[in-house]
Amino acid sequence: MARLMLALIEAFEDDTKYLYLYAYPKEKGKRFTRVGNDWCPTISAFPAVKDDITNAVDLYALGHNLACVFHLMRVAEVGVQRFGKKLGVSPTKLSVNKFTDLTWHQILDSLNPKLKALPQTTAAKKAKYEKYSAIQSYLYGVKDAWRNPTMHPRKTGYSDLETLDIINHVRSFMNELATVVSPKA
Repeated sequence: MARLMLALIEAFEDDTKYLYLYAYPKEKGKRFTRVGNDWCPTISAFPAVKDDITNAVDLYALGHNLACVFHLMRVAEVGVQRFGKKLGVSPTKLSVNKFTDLTWHQILDSLNPKLKALPQTTAAKKAKYEKYSAIQSYLYGVKDAWRNPTMHPRKTGYSDLETLDIINHVRSFMNELATVVSPKA
């Protein structure tokens, strides 16, 4: 019996020698478990971003804030592209073949004439124009404040508080954008 126990202990030690476990800090772990609920409208409207959202919040929980923001900017990129498509931005007019080849700057600048062309003859149309203009303005802010410094290595990192703020802003924005780009909008 002693030999069997020794063999079992040795097998266990061999199998777990390089196994490392990590426990999320409690509040960060809770945030990670709520991804599906917190981001539900975004994931429903943009299913392709689910992995980036999950990775972003996981990386935040692990303390890898810059990597978290990187994934959040990938999420926002899908939003920028979908919003551009919704307003009829054409990649061929911008010398590229695919919409995914457009830069944020190209898409956002191409929105200006599209927004100006939106009718504002009724209260509902004026509200739609204002909402779309606010989306464009917000995206310029995200591009200049977070996206460019993260994607073009000028930013060395983000604090937990900054990262949490970015998570909350991107989540709120993308959940709202989901209502704008859905087929019912």
